[in-house]
Amino acid sequence: MTPHQKKEMREFLEIARNEHGLPTTLQRKDKKCGNVTLLPNLLWFRALCDQYGSIPCCYNNKCVAKEVEECRCKDCFDTRQVLHAEYADWLPSDKRCNIRKFNSRSACELLAGKTILMSGDSLMRHVYTSFLLLLRNNTVDGAMKMNVSKAIRNKCTGMFMFTEKVCRLQLDRTPHDLCGGIFELFFTQHFHSDTSRQFVEKVKELVSRKKVLIIVGLGGHLGLKHAVVMNKFIKPAFKVIQKHEDVQMLFAPPHCPGQLKNTLNGQSKEEIEHFVKEMKKELKPLNVSIFDTCYITDGMESFDGSHFGLGINMLKVQLLLNYIQEL
Repeated sequence: MTPHQKKEMREFLEIARNEHGLPTTLQRKDKKCGNVTLLPNLLWFRALCDQYGSIPCCYNNKCVAKEVEECRCKDCFDTRQVLHAEYADWLPSDKRCNIRKFNSRSACELLAGKTILMSGDSLMRHVYTSFLLLLRNNTVDGAMKMNVSKAIRNKCTGMFMFTEKVCRLQLDRTPHDLCGGIFELFFTQHFHSDTSRQFVEKVKELVSRKKVLIIVGLGGHLGLKHAVVMNKFIKPAFKVIQKHEDVQMLFAPPHCPGQLKNTLNGQSKEEIEHFVKEMKKELKPLNVSIFDTCYITDGMESFDGSHFGLGINMLKVQLLLNYIQEL
């Protein structure tokens, strides 16, 4: 990373974390870190060590002065070692896997005549946001709705469109101009099971169309309970789409958390991997594919431990487009 890129990322992380009430430094005064919370009122955030200070390595739940090479162990946490997807290239470990990189033009050519419904929580909303940015060929403010004030627009450009307090409220949820009207993209937000009926109704509304893909991204707010996801969302929707050959479903489980996520309250990498394993068992008889992205977020920088920014979500869109290309 260049000095400018480092400065840009540091400013973004400080502002995004401040929205959650996090201080500039993620290091506690008592130097405890790792399996402890940052502050009593911020239970979802892990205490880490200040990478710009003299004791940047979290080793045995204590901030200590260790070099990067010395801070590589199972229970070590070191923010110096996380990667920033915005300034990195992702390469598959299997060299036989050729990932095509789509731009707005080639993506629109691929999506012509198709309809995509993206339904789920904030993780799915972020992928939807990146879809808008790519298809409009505008990563500055291409996901914002019309008539946003200049002050808010300036606050929510680029990476800041993924922050969770102000900018998510400016998201264009009813786009009508994508790809010149030859493709339609819908997003419906669902966190809890009490909105599952609305999800199924939206599926019913779209199944009469040709070339429909329904992408469902749920789990975190449902306690990673695969039975709830299946019984409330997947199975009722599948009953509708199985009568229509031109409709397909894809399930997107939560990605792996970042270092800042305090997993003492759940949603650890191990718990997410178990959830994915159980969902695969449930989905296989239905011939529903799973979009598992745990491997692309592991070791990457997250601004709040749960959510990732522009880089990871644009990568998810590229992987989704490659999946669609194979349908």
